[in-house]
Amino acid sequence: NRHIVGIHDVGIHDGQPYLAMEYLSGGSVAVQGALEPAMALTIVREIALALDHAHRHGVIHRDIKPENILIRADGSHALSDFGIARTMDTRTVMTQQGVTLGTPHYMSPEQLQGLPVDGRGDLYSLGVVLYQLMTGRLPYQGTDGWAVGMQHITASLPELPDHLRRYQPLINSLM
Repeated sequence: NRHIVGIHDVGIHDGQPYLAMEYLSGGSVAVQGALEPAMALTIVREIALALDHAHRHGVIHRDIKPENILIRADGSHALSDFGIARTMDTRTVMTQQGVTLGTPHYMSPEQLQGLPVDGRGDLYSLGVVLYQLMTGRLPYQGTDGWAVGMQHITASLPELPDHLRRYQPLINSLM
């Protein structure tokens, strides 16, 4: 799939694992400030195509965030870092301390609670990314990951500012 970063080689050299992946010269979409709605929608559409491909092959990403969306030289976007991805028939991976792996600001309520996660969790995270790309800020703030996670679980869906209100149904359906 064009919107997933290509992997060229995986192996072990001198006892160290390595991964050789495609180089994308544009960096990530992690930016300061809001993007124009058309650009934010283009990014989210391209990553949704990548997720559709992954989900059809039974893989959930589980760490959708702007830092994992890279920009190609031609301006298109590709999803990277499937490091905590799992097949859909496994449960969420927990650390020894019982903390769910992922980035709390973007995680679905199910993933935060350690419940089984499917492709809908990735779509929730993509909704958080869309909100951030359109507004320049995250939908939920907190002093730590736990506080942010609790908002994802208990708070109302975030509302876009008035000038972006026409995109609210998309945010609602993703999140």
